[in-house]
Amino acid sequence: MKKLLAIILILSCAYGSNAQSMFKPLRPQLNERKKLTLDTTQVGSPWKGFRFFGPSVLYAYDFSHQTSTIYTGVGVDYEWDTLTTSTGRYYTKFAVGFGLYGGGNIAPTNVSTVAAVGVHFYFFNKYLAVGVLYNITQKTIQPAVGGNANFVPVN
Repeated sequence: MKKLLAIILILSCAYGSNAQSMFKPLRPQLNERKKLTLDTTQVGSPWKGFRFFGPSVLYAYDFSHQTSTIYTGVGVDYEWDTLTTSTGRYYTKFAVGFGLYGGGNIAPTNVSTVAAVGVHFYFFNKYLAVGVLYNITQKTIQPAVGGNANFVPVN
């Protein structure tokens, strides 16, 4: 029960800090149009840095025990972003991060929770995540795939 409360607390904090820079929020850089300007294109300004992420949902498969697990977690990642001039929002080209995950088995025979730590790589504005998790409960390494579970777009 204590683990469940801790996971809920961490996820609620991560949801509040989602899409925020670790030190300051990213400001959109909108293209200011002048009356006499013919060329309104603006080259996207790149941004690199650490950001918090969460919640992230990953599906992992354990080949040694032949079980599937759904994980939800939070953590920190390092992102490579560019500015999309048409929307004034940042687009994440690539991100690599470290996360702490909690979850449970799919169609379990008994009630059990599992915990994991892992490294993941995000692609396509964080819609695809590929990673490797270490299941602390069963002491196994699991490949994982998933994405961000945001109700509001990150960028």
